[in-house]
Amino acid sequence: MSENSSRRFLIATGTTHYPHRSDLDERPELVTEIDSIRTLFTGPHLQLGSNSRLGYQQVPGFGANLTSAELKQRLRAFLTAGERTSDDIVVFYYTGHGDVDDSGEFLFPLPDTTDDIVTTVPAGELARWLLAGTVVQRVFIILDTCHAGVAGGTMAARAISALSRLQGLANRPQVAILAATRPREQARSGAFTQALIRAIQHRASGGHEPRFLPLDAVTDVINADPDKPAYQHAQLFSYSETASEFIPNPRYDQWLRGLDLRTQLDREQRHERDREFQEHVLPRAQGLDAPQEGLWLFTGRHAALRELSNWLRDIERDGTARVITGDPGSGKSALLARLTVLARPEHLRKVPRLDQLPAETIPPRESVDVFIHARGQTGDQVLGALASAAGVEA
Repeated sequence: MSENSSRRFLIATGTTHYPHRSDLDERPELVTEIDSIRTLFTGPHLQLGSNSRLGYQQVPGFGANLTSAELKQRLRAFLTAGERTSDDIVVFYYTGHGDVDDSGEFLFPLPDTTDDIVTTVPAGELARWLLAGTVVQRVFIILDTCHAGVAGGTMAARAISALSRLQGLANRPQVAILAATRPREQARSGAFTQALIRAIQHRASGGHEPRFLPLDAVTDVINADPDKPAYQHAQLFSYSETASEFIPNPRYDQWLRGLDLRTQLDREQRHERDREFQEHVLPRAQGLDAPQEGLWLFTGRHAALRELSNWLRDIERDGTARVITGDPGSGKSALLARLTVLARPEHLRKVPRLDQLPAETIPPRESVDVFIHARGQTGDQVLGALASAAGVEA
């Protein structure tokens, strides 16, 4: 079976409720993190286009607050089922509290866990449930807990042992454990999940050419994320004879293979400007916050449009710049978006009642070349957009 036809499965679970452990806080917010992981692996990437999917299917029967018996039974039932093959790829995600006992062993408290430490699930035992007695040889374990690095080390050792027992019979074995924290670090709810999502979406994890994202690059981008807590660092444990195939590159574009870097960057900038136009510029020009076909509510602003249109008509002789200022929500984006749409013939005809607008409020055709939506972008990203628009090197 080829890599393109490998079946991909996601098991997403976690514990939010600890009825028998008064020392552990309830974590209802973690249900959202489980849902976020499901969307990441099984749904479209909205920021990258509706066709950008990682291609996983959710394994039914998993969710929040499974007891230890339920988790073991459902994992074994799925992983040892007759339809499993050595080409299957499985991602296992877990979130919840994490314990480390006096001997340094990592323990997973589950809903049926009591104050008796015997009722917790050791990391090595969970690894055995995932790796022993199954033909599945490509498993990616994601642990979103405090002290997850301790569990990662234990489970990595178990993974190496399990694959070694196959004595060379394995078909491209790949086991990786991505821990949300290092051994002595705490985890803030939601921080790791959102950083992982941003890392996969970030071009630094892999541009357009690699078919699969390198896990070490993804981990580096997570740890460089300015929005995650400074005290929290992801840690990767990996055993593989080949490059990992766990995260298909959502930006992969075979058309770009072999093109020079400048061509790739220019094409990427054109794609980004087109996306911004459809999602931001056109709706604001319509007087809306989100795209809606056929509805135009923009009115007025004639004085500002007249001033800017006259400036564009005389810009070659004038040579000066204009800066639009105003309070938040005053309509700066709507004004500039409207000006951009009115300057483009292919969009001008969409504007209703065009003949009723004062002629002096319509800018010259093709007088606006590029609209760059800079919100949320770094200085380097804005510089790259400006350089691409001007046809120069950043």
